[in-house]
Amino acid sequence: MDNLQLILNLYKVALGQERLVDPEQPFKDKESKIPNILPGEEWSDDCSIRKSLDILSSFANDYWNYPIVTYYLSNKTNADFKEAFDKFLHKLIVDLLYTQVIANNVNSLKTPVMNLDLKIIDNLHPDFDFGDKDWAVFKQNIVTPHFKLERMLLKIVAYMEPNQTDVMLSGWQVEHIFSQKWDPSVYSQLPAEEIKQLIEHIGNKMPLEKIPNIMAGNNFFSKKRAEYEKSDIALAHSIRQYTSWDTNSIRMRDEMLVRDIQSLLESWSKEYDDVAE
Repeated sequence: MDNLQLILNLYKVALGQERLVDPEQPFKDKESKIPNILPGEEWSDDCSIRKSLDILSSFANDYWNYPIVTYYLSNKTNADFKEAFDKFLHKLIVDLLYTQVIANNVNSLKTPVMNLDLKIIDNLHPDFDFGDKDWAVFKQNIVTPHFKLERMLLKIVAYMEPNQTDVMLSGWQVEHIFSQKWDPSVYSQLPAEEIKQLIEHIGNKMPLEKIPNIMAGNNFFSKKRAEYEKSDIALAHSIRQYTSWDTNSIRMRDEMLVRDIQSLLESWSKEYDDVAE
């Protein structure tokens, strides 16, 4: 199989959310509907890898593409590829996201990504040279993330849900749990500008399919909960468990999310570094 076809296969999974199955017999049998994965492409059916590629597909620029293509072409025939690819993608998410959140410019990624590409050749565990990390600054910046990173962060949040067993279907929209249009008489104790800022915090947002999101609209939370129940996204069902949602709920979820995101990213980085050593 030539490299062009291999790259196409990679993006069928990364962007098309497909599994690499035998086109003549896509299922092992008609009853079970278990995918009949092509030999050597078992990674395409791995839930963790599929989620990581989906997260990377929402990165703020194209720099995520070069390392994954180089890594795939160089290492896919290695017997340990699937496990190593999973850890590599996690580490790539960590360093790309951190660098973009802190620097918020493309130039900050150019040199470390180019250096990584060179180190990847025939190397399952290349060194990442993206510099040291100040997690305190990172946490401050993701409370109100740049719009180009918002969807990537929301995917990370959604995939932290244990019941989210596969990638979310593309086409979802950003749901504001506390509505963008609220009743000023109910929240008269807070300045309107402060509420507007809180509404745009990561703690007030989640992925939601288009139709439930439209139906939820700018209703009160008590009415939105009924639409969340119709969602196939596990996070929507977790949010539905709240009996009410106000500005304090946003602040509390802000704290929880930045803590959990940092913890996850640090664990991914340590996991990779431990193997590389």
